[in-house]
Amino acid sequence: MMIRTSHSHGLCLLDFKTIKGFSPKLAIDVAPILDKYLYIVTEGIHGGYDDKEGNPVIIPNVSPNQNGDYFHWKDLKGASAIAGQSVYQTWINKPVLENHNSSEIRGEIIDTFPDNNRLSIDMVDAIDKEKFPMLCKDVEDGRVTDTSMGVIVGKSICSLCGNLAYDESEWCNCLRYRKGQFDQATGKLIFEINQDLSGLEDSIITQGWGADESSKIRQVLASDRPKYVVDDVAKTLFNDFCTKLGVSKGDFLVYMAEVMKN
Repeated sequence: MMIRTSHSHGLCLLDFKTIKGFSPKLAIDVAPILDKYLYIVTEGIHGGYDDKEGNPVIIPNVSPNQNGDYFHWKDLKGASAIAGQSVYQTWINKPVLENHNSSEIRGEIIDTFPDNNRLSIDMVDAIDKEKFPMLCKDVEDGRVTDTSMGVIVGKSICSLCGNLAYDESEWCNCLRYRKGQFDQATGKLIFEINQDLSGLEDSIITQGWGADESSKIRQVLASDRPKYVVDDVAKTLFNDFCTKLGVSKGDFLVYMAEVMKN
């Protein structure tokens, strides 16, 4: 088992616990944001894809990241070792840290969802505003913008020599000494293709910067925003949600209104 980070040196209708597991954009669409938490949407982790020959396509500043770590998009959206969960869902309920420091828990990841256009697994982080007001203020004011995920890797493959490793002790010399560099003989970039993934955490970076240049805070859902935040994505998700339930949008909203009354 190996741990990789990308750091260089809900339905808010009842209570916080109730909303876990629901689409955050649906929650934002139909329910007020709780004042205790600052909700942010981050680009948590990006994936890549193979060309026609089956070779990983390099996407500059995205895949691999500056640490030389590559994640397949199909793996991030694929099934995890946990029955009934996709890999990207394994980040749900994991901690939000500051700078990958496990002793500095700042909140919790309440939901994740894939964006096929950006090849990004976006994460909705809830940061405790009462306990960490200065951090939340820095995020809201745009002084802190970088994020970085942590992921557990079951095995990895060297992009240059194809060596399979289940632990860093099994790394080839390519990765051990030249990871993230170009091979002089072939001109190929040396990176680690990480597989068998499981989410570990999402971090707010206040020192240094993220190795994935695109892992940023995309949206801050502050408590001073309108009570109901509606956008096209939220509407689409809400429509899909009602379709899957087999109920009309009107009936569902009436039902939720009754839930709130009680």
